[in-house]
Amino acid sequence: MSDADTMSDHRQIEFSLINDKLAPTRRCNIKRTDWDTYETELNCSVGIWIGRVRTHDDIEYELTKLNSAILEAYYKACPERRISGRKRFLGGTRS
Repeated sequence: MSDADTMSDHRQIEFSLINDKLAPTRRCNIKRTDWDTYETELNCSVGIWIGRVRTHDDIEYELTKLNSAILEAYYKACPERRISGRKRFLGGTRS
C-alpha cells in the first residue's frame, strides 16, 4: 500500500506484474555452419587480390576488408536462429 495522498478516503494500492518469459533472442549455432557455403562466399569476396601494402594504413585497410569478408561469409553460412527465452524443464530435481 502507498501512503501517497490520493485526495480520497481510500488508500492507493500499488502492484507490479512480473513477466517470467524472456524475450526471444537470435543466435548462431556454429555446429550447424555450412562450411561449403562459407568457403564459396569467402572465395568470391576475397579471391586472390593483389594489393600494394606499403604503409601501416594500407595494412589496416586490407585487414578491414578481409575481416568484413570473413564475417559476411560466416553470417551467410551460419544464419541466426530464434532461441526461446525459456529453457524447458525435463523432469528430475531442480537445484
